[in-house]
Amino acid sequence: MRRYRSPKRTKEQQEMLELVEELLEEVKSGNVESVVYSKTDRDGRIETGWSTEISGNEILGMMEIGKQRVIETMREE
Repeated sequence: MRRYRSPKRTKEQQEMLELVEELLEEVKSGNVESVVYSKTDRDGRIETGWSTEISGNEILGMMEIGKQRVIETMREE
């Protein structure tokens, strides 16, 4: 009998998968109140999304906090 093997993932794909799985576990455990995200697809399009039970101000605030954390990380490198 032949077993199905999942396609080999790149290191970047594996890291993204681990990040999403970690977030999913946090959501399942009830530790997540809201989610805001940005992603880039293979065609280079950037998409954003967020939980439905969150205000526009909260969405913008969370994105701004994320931006500031990226800037801090860049300064440290």
